Parts: sequence; structure tokens; C-alpha cells
Amino acid sequence: MFFYSLVTSFLFLLLYPYLRRRYSLGFRERMGEVSLPPSSGKRVWIHAVSVGEVKAALPLLRRLSDACLSVTTPTGYKIASQSGIENLFFYPWDLPWVVPRAIEAINPSLYILMETELWPLMITRLKKRGVKLILANGRISDRSYGGYKKLSYIMGGVLSCFDFIGAISEKDRERFVRLGAPAERVFVMGNLKYDSVLEAVDPSIERKMRRLLNLRDEPLWVCGSTHEGEERIAVKVYLKLLKDFPDLRLALVPRHPERARSIADTLLSLGVRFSLRSENPQDKVVLWDLMGELFGLYSVATVVFCGGSLVPLGGHNVIEPASWGKPVIYGPYMDDFLEETRFLEEAGAGFSVADENELYEVVRRLLLDGKARERIQLSLKEYLSRSKGVLERYLSVIDDLLGGGVSN
Repeated sequence: MFFYSLVTSFLFLLLYPYLRRRYSLGFRERMGEVSLPPSSGKRVWIHAVSVGEVKAALPLLRRLSDACLSVTTPTGYKIASQSGIENLFFYPWDLPWVVPRAIEAINPSLYILMETELWPLMITRLKKRGVKLILANGRISDRSYGGYKKLSYIMGGVLSCFDFIGAISEKDRERFVRLGAPAERVFVMGNLKYDSVLEAVDPSIERKMRRLLNLRDEPLWVCGSTHEGEERIAVKVYLKLLKDFPDLRLALVPRHPERARSIADTLLSLGVRFSLRSENPQDKVVLWDLMGELFGLYSVATVVFCGGSLVPLGGHNVIEPASWGKPVIYGPYMDDFLEETRFLEEAGAGFSVADENELYEVVRRLLLDGKARERIQLSLKEYLSRSKGVLERYLSVIDDLLGGGVSN
């Protein structure tokens, strides 16, 4: 820890002018100056890096009587704020003079880390203070595992600080143990994100989205969380599909809405008429330039493509469209969501494609076969119902560690 603290402190001082500009939003909180209302004595501090982790944490936050949430990214902060989370702040940097100040200000009885953003100094200091630690929704992708193995001498010490590690799958559990986590503290709990998305499914969302798009019986292809290069492929496929499905509509939702301008140029170069979501989204093609609406948009989709997967970026959350009973298509690069894609493929609802031609063939087949889409919807309802209860299992663990009285 001494060497780690020395290196991180040196890098921080070296990069301070850049960091001050880059992280101006929430800078004081990142420096450990966190302001929260007085605690009842059993405060639970949950850390969720960005949007996906925040959404997974929401059911826990709503059930815990004295909880606060930290995030790393501005997008995570925005989603948490829009969800009504009040005790919210940016995660303090893992620096030797910041961590003690933050811990003193927050004064947690329990620290819950969502997924696997492990900051050694914070975790070891919390442990020394006597704070209980849980790693929830633990997952280690193939890409991350190789890097963690190189740091196993550090990882083992950090993971051993946790009183309980909830792994998403047996494969994740085995990896945590290999990296040094005590086997008797690592359990397969399932994916908390399944509970969070199922909790959020509401028919009123679908009605609202249909009104927004003036959508009647026309089929809608939603391409969600797309990245550079994927929009052009999707639009070219869409133009081919129009020959068989002249009423087909397309919603393009880039992972980063600020890319909307460059995507608009792509659409114009291909001769496609479109509307921006922020304006009047009545055209057959709508380009989303706002955040926070993708989950609701999935409710009215006929077929879904999840981006970050035709380019080597690890993919994005496929459970959100699945929770609405939709067939989900993705490319070959789903490294960060292998467990979820296996889940969908077992349910007959996930379809992997290698390139533009396969994407066209699979979308076309699904648009043609309404009975297949009905079977997928029923299958997903059955499969996802088996995944319920993860939230209650975590609440039971929390009550055991803190002696009860922390959940509503």
C-alpha cells in the first residue's frame, strides 16, 4: 500500500492541472469533501461506477433505510439523480490524504461495491476501520481477468478484505477464488440487474413511447448503444429491409448522444430522411440525441440490436430489451456480457451475427416470423421469472452482516 500510495500521489500531483479541468464536476467530492445528512448509525454506502451499475443498485437503494450512493461518471450521476437518489456524490479518488477524509465524512457501517471497480486504498482503509464490505454482482470478464492475474499479489489482499462476494455466475466465482478471494466468502448469487430491469417494466412506459413516436402497427427496429461504425452498418441494412418491409421504422440510439451530429452526417450521406429525438420524432428514422430513454424505447421495439458488439468494445446490456420480451441481436464482441448472452441463447432469444450480411438475414427473418417473436416473448418471461429473488438474497446478507434493521 505504501508503494501504491506513493505512485498514485506522484501521478496525481503531476496531472493535477488536467484533472482539475477534466473533473471540475464534483471535484470537491472526488477530493473527499463529501456532505451528507446525519446517519442513523447504520449507513450503507453503495458504489456504482456508471449507468449500468447504478440501475442494478437502484432496487437495493430503495429498500435500504439509510443508504448513500457514489458514482464515477457524470452519466451515472445523471441517471441516479433522475431516479430520485438524494444522498449522491462522486467517488473519492484513491489517494492517501483523500480516503481518510471521505471515510470520516461518510461514516459507513457497510460498503457495497457493485461489480468490480476495486480501489485498494479505500477498501483496505474501510476494512481497518471495521466497516463490513460486500462485493455485489461480481463479474470478471475474459478481458479483465488477464490483467487481474498479473496483479494477483495485490488482488488477493484486496479481495480478502470483503466479508461477502456475490458472483453473477459459477465462472465468476471460480475466477474470484483464483485471484485470492477466500472461497468460503464467495457465493453465486445471480445477476442483480435482472431484478432491477424486471422491477422497472411498466406498461405505461410503452404507452408513453408509442405516443412519442406516433407508432401504431408499424414494425420498429431499435439499434441501442451503438458506436462508431455500427450506425452505418445498421442504416445500410435498414435500407435493404425497406424493400420487404416498406413501413419499417428505425431508432438509432448511440451510446454517446454527443455523436449525434456525426451520425446525422452519415444519414445524410446515405440519403436517409430522419428526425432528431429532441425535435419532432415523427420520421420513419429517428436519431436519439438524448440520454435515459433507451430502456423505455425497447418496450415498443419489434427487434433489437445491441451495439458495442460489431466493433471490439465488449458489448452492452442485453437484458434490458429482453425484459420486454424482445428478440436481441448482437455482434461477435460481447466479452463483457458473456453470461447474459448465454442466458438469452438458452432462452432462444439471443442471436449472434458476424457482419452486415448476417445482421440483415437475422433481422429479416425475425420481422417475417411473428410466431417466432411470440415464442421468444413467452420463453423470456419464463426464463427471467427464474432469476427473481436476487435482491432478497442480498438484503438477507446485508441484514446478517449488520444485525438487521437496515432494510425497509
